[in-house]
Amino acid sequence: MNKKIKPLIIDLVFLLVIFIFIYWRVTFIFFQQDEWLSFGLMSAQEQGLPINLGIDFHFVPLNLLFANLLFKLFGLNYIAYNLVGLTFHFINGILVYLIAFKLLHKQIVALISSILFITSPVASQLVMWPAVSIAILSLTFTLTACLILLKDSINKKIIWSFIIAILMILAFLTMEYSLGLLFFVPVTYLFLNRITNRKEKIVFLLPISIMSFIYFVTRVVVLSLTTNNTSIKLSENYFSNFIGKFFYIPFKYLTQLTIP
Repeated sequence: MNKKIKPLIIDLVFLLVIFIFIYWRVTFIFFQQDEWLSFGLMSAQEQGLPINLGIDFHFVPLNLLFANLLFKLFGLNYIAYNLVGLTFHFINGILVYLIAFKLLHKQIVALISSILFITSPVASQLVMWPAVSIAILSLTFTLTACLILLKDSINKKIIWSFIIAILMILAFLTMEYSLGLLFFVPVTYLFLNRITNRKEKIVFLLPISIMSFIYFVTRVVVLSLTTNNTSIKLSENYFSNFIGKFFYIPFKYLTQLTIP
């Protein structure tokens, strides 16, 4: 076995053991919340389709499609939803490990980073919130895009730019707060590739820009389909609230990392 692969497998097995030890009882935990009741009612009445925006203007068609698929497969069996949430949480923990190792080239630091992520009480609360934990998938898309962004040969194949762009769109369609990637990805790319010539930078960022533009055009078109008076009234403050959250929430999260 490759000398570099063996330690990686050992770390992943260790992470899996820790994960199972911490979360094995979470699988059977259920707490009642309003979202669970409305989630079942919405799915049963087939109102969770992508074109249905509701009154709060959340545009998360991929999230809704995935939720409807789970509902058709498992009904309201919360154990199944817990297992799905835990699975994505563990996958995200592995991605955090790979990103930390790629950045710092130290396995022990990568392992500690992943353990801190996996054992976070915030994450466990999200996983135990079945109607919301589906949105964990947006983080999976985001972390995968970040891992690809760190590839040494990223400028040599334009296909990586398209893959990152697609992952970004998938994250947007799962959770709207993922729009922060529109700032994070280009800035990170430009920082990591400071010595790259201007043409290569433009070529790499072009697919991301085009895909993002298509997303926003689609977003505006879908918004325009909303015709009821309540939705129209809410739409007046939608963009101002969205812009405010776009800048405020990342700032709040960053400060909480250093000042709990």
